[in-house]
Parts: sequence; C-alpha cells; structure tokens
Amino acid sequence: MRPVTVASSACPQENRQKRAFSRVFRGAAVALAAVIAGGIVTASPLRAQADDPCAAQADGEPYIHSVPASGPYKLYVFGDSLGDGAWAGLTRRFKGDEMVQVFRKTKVNSGIVRADRYDWNRAMVQISHQQFQIAVMMFGANDLQSIRAPGKRHHFNTPGWHEHFNDRIDRILEPLKRNKVAIYWIGLPVVRRPDYSRDYKIVNEIFRQKMEEHGVKFIDVWGSFASPAGGFIMHGTDVRGQMKVLRHQDGVHFTIPGNEKLASFVEMEIRKDIAALTTCLKKAENAD
Repeated sequence: MRPVTVASSACPQENRQKRAFSRVFRGAAVALAAVIAGGIVTASPLRAQADDPCAAQADGEPYIHSVPASGPYKLYVFGDSLGDGAWAGLTRRFKGDEMVQVFRKTKVNSGIVRADRYDWNRAMVQISHQQFQIAVMMFGANDLQSIRAPGKRHHFNTPGWHEHFNDRIDRILEPLKRNKVAIYWIGLPVVRRPDYSRDYKIVNEIFRQKMEEHGVKFIDVWGSFASPAGGFIMHGTDVRGQMKVLRHQDGVHFTIPGNEKLASFVEMEIRKDIAALTTCLKKAENAD
C-alpha cells in the first residue's frame, strides 16, 4: 500500500505554505548542530523533564535528532501482524498531517524468532540506509516458538532461546541507531489465552530490558487494553471516549478502533518529541 501523503494543491496560498515548510526544514540541520554543540542537559529517554522542553537522552542529544533536509519527518513502521495494525492506526492518526509521513515496512506472519520466514536482521541493515527519521516497531505475536540454530532448536524461554532472541533484537536496533533514527518500540498487549498472556509478559520484559539498555523508548500498552484485574477485554473506550469493540475474535489482534487507540500512545510520544525538538531549534535560531 502507498504511504500516507499530503495531497498537493495548485492553490497559491497552499504553495506558499509548502515553500515556507521546506525552508524551515532546510535550516533545521544547522540549527540542530548548534543545539547539540551547546551541551543540552540530558535526561532518561523514558522520563521527560517537565521544566525543560529540550529534555534529551544521556548522550546529550534530543530524542529525535535526525532532521529531514526538506519535507516531513518520515516514519517507518516495522513488525509482524500486530505491527501491521499499528501501522494502520498510525496512518489514521497522522492523516493530513504535514509534519509526519507514515510508511509501511511490516511483514505479516514474520517475527524475530522465525528468520526462515523473513530475516529481519538482514532486512534492517538494508532498510536502514534509506532516509527516514523515526521508526515504530512492534514484534512478538509469533515469537513464542523455538529458535532454529545450526544443529539445534532452542525452545521458548530456555537459556539458548534467550541468548539468540536478545542477539537478534540487538541486530534489529543497531543499524537504526547508527543512522540516528529515533526508535519507539511498542510492547505486546494482553490476549485472550492465559498461557499466551503469560508468555507475552516474558517477551515484554525482554523488550523492556533491551530498550532500556539501548536507550530506546518502550511503549507499554498492556494495562490500556486490560480489565482492572489485568485480564483480557474485548470492549473499551476508543480515542474519542466512546465504547467500542477493540479486539478481534482471535483474541490477539485489534479492530480498527483498537489499532487507532494502540497507535495513539506512540503518536503522543512522537508529537511530544517533535515539539521538544522544534522548541530547541527555535531557541538555537533566536540565539544566533
């Protein structure tokens, strides 16, 4: 499917706005360098500083610090079938938004475990050379399986499985980090089958620990789709506060309202980080 784009117009006023928009981004890289050189006070990527809109990572840079030379931020969505739903939700959340353009890079029936179906480690090296600034990732739906290694299978939650699974997560993240892509990793949701939910919690804890290790934002959505007791629910409020069916009958995937709600949590973080960077860029421009 095509990425979400903002339709161009021959209207003179809209063309003037488009040219102004491009000028802002052409100067953004220079301004960003001035911000970084100024030594921004850093903060954990999981905790924004309320008194400083330029809150940054431990490496001294804003969380989003790769700025497009012109045009909107490019947001790539990676993942399995749940990630595909997150992509669908993000296209709705950013529809008509001139600041962010959403692209689909998901593969249904894929995962971190089954590299024979689709090798995300190899694919990420190739895709990371493309020019994009933001990556949203959601994996795990198909990752409760054994990992096939030469001469051996490592069953789920065994030491060998953990070793290979952690290594593959590292190799997914590292090419993006080298290219200064801001990464947002969405955790798995509660599901209908109690045994799956139990195992998804194990996978989520691995994701959480690896994101902390890499300085990547982990978006925990478990409680947002669970009952007060922590169990699976089919219905809940959507992004407009209306009661809707949020989950499909398979007890794993989301409906359209569910995917939009799922996407809204990462959208909130992305908008906050873009706003913080914009504030920093304006401060740098005014300082000049």
